[in-house]
Amino acid sequence: MMKVKKTEWRVVVYPVACKGMGDCDAEENCRAVLAAVQRHVDGVGSARIEYDIDCSCSYCGALWVADDEHYNGGCCDNDEAAEQQRRECEKGN
Repeated sequence: MMKVKKTEWRVVVYPVACKGMGDCDAEENCRAVLAAVQRHVDGVGSARIEYDIDCSCSYCGALWVADDEHYNGGCCDNDEAAEQQRRECEKGN
């Protein structure tokens, strides 16, 4: 039988999303929240900003699924053409 022990307790704070806030910068918003937490909250061991990274094709917006940072497996005509051009340049050098 498995015994479960909860460890590494923490509080995660998500700032208000920038949607509908005009010219809001998400990084600046997070820095302001972090500074406020560090200034006003007792008992904080550490606080830091974390973020997720979503990679997509700069041409068509498709989710980036390839290991190659330059070629997404031909997700669109532009991706395929750019890869073809890159290969031709490599042959010339």
